[in-house]
Amino acid sequence: MPKTHVIFITKLFSAQAKARQYKYLKVIQHLGSEFRISVVTPKEIEQQEEPQVLPGNLTELVTYNYLGYFSRYCYLKYRERVRKTWHTINQWFTRGNRQRQQAPTSLQNSRRRALLFPYLFPDAYIGIIFPAFLHARKVFLANRLNTIIVTGCYPFSNLFVGLIMKNLYPQIKWIVELRDPFANNPQLENNRLWAALAKRFEHLIFRSADCIWIYEGWFPDPHKYFLTHHSSQLQKICTLPPCGYDESLFEDAKKQAKQNTSQFRIIYAGNFYGGNHTPEEFLRAVSELLDEGTLPDTTRVDFYGNGSHYQTLADTLDLNQIVTFHEFLEYKSVITEMFQSDALLWIHGRLTNHQSANDYSDNLPSKLFDYIGVGKPILAICPEGKGRELVKKYWPRFTASPGNHFEIKNALTAIIEERNNKEPEKRIDLHKTGLSLQDNSEAIYKSLKFLSYS
Repeated sequence: MPKTHVIFITKLFSAQAKARQYKYLKVIQHLGSEFRISVVTPKEIEQQEEPQVLPGNLTELVTYNYLGYFSRYCYLKYRERVRKTWHTINQWFTRGNRQRQQAPTSLQNSRRRALLFPYLFPDAYIGIIFPAFLHARKVFLANRLNTIIVTGCYPFSNLFVGLIMKNLYPQIKWIVELRDPFANNPQLENNRLWAALAKRFEHLIFRSADCIWIYEGWFPDPHKYFLTHHSSQLQKICTLPPCGYDESLFEDAKKQAKQNTSQFRIIYAGNFYGGNHTPEEFLRAVSELLDEGTLPDTTRVDFYGNGSHYQTLADTLDLNQIVTFHEFLEYKSVITEMFQSDALLWIHGRLTNHQSANDYSDNLPSKLFDYIGVGKPILAICPEGKGRELVKKYWPRFTASPGNHFEIKNALTAIIEERNNKEPEKRIDLHKTGLSLQDNSEAIYKSLKFLSYS
């Protein structure tokens, strides 16, 4: 019997999400022994070639330039002008926050979108729909028998590729992968037209799909949401374990890590999104604790991601020798850096002007599972919710509310006290957490296997 052909229509490459690329490829490697795997994905705008390390059992990787060759050529030729222009626009929208060096809030971001992208529905990647459909259709027609397509999001535009494919070729089995809610996603919060369209299309997408993958921790309270809005589609839901840490990678990184006992090092890995999802209060707490002598002079704080615009604030607080903002590193390198730290920082601020903001306090990013896999103390600056409860399970004293200066200082002080008291390193039995990438891969394998025989 020929292998089932699984076509992943997704956005595999991302300059700002190295972990996603790594984890996707590891899942594909796990599935490749049982299925024929094809991946249809856009190139990053500055990506010149595919990565050198690809699973040997990946049947086919199809990449395309979603901007078109002429637009891509123009961007690459004039990218510095484009970046400067975008920076000028960004400054104009955030001019009221210059003194505090705050990132643009979600309201300001929505104003910017409303001005620059008034017709980009469902998201800024609307341009991928047509080329992704053409390439996915070509891959499907080459082998029509027993085909499953998986439309990954983000971006949500992939869902429309799957919708078109399913309507043209009903024999296809279609899996919708949701990492975030579609119709009530915060990115739609201030655009009524987008929100109304999203609700209508969400009903159509879920009704057409054969299965709906929802990742545990990413989609806030999915069963309640579906029971309220899509009760007739509940039987299609397949809840997957978190897209967690890769056990083999973490074991290798731990062996390679070299601890610097003369420093107290804190690491943050990831992006900032404005609102109160920022490092401002944390940086002020670090500055005060250094002045008070609570934090040692050998303290070092490293941010890996998109936080370089906070460097001015760090300099203002006289932290230029303490705090460093780095560009994105390869996922494997970041994991090694985590093992070389004394504590890991997680800032998960609430989206303050979104009506469903409380729901997002239960959103658990992939980074948190990586942090738990490393096993270092986690300083969690996050609202009450599932994420905070998960951190408290292992480190009950190291949590603080976003914007609460006093709690942040107390949590930092608690970490220092534990370090000075030479408390034994917490041993987390990783095989009992259910948070590994292997658990996630196995659940995906079983779901595909079940659907291929149904």
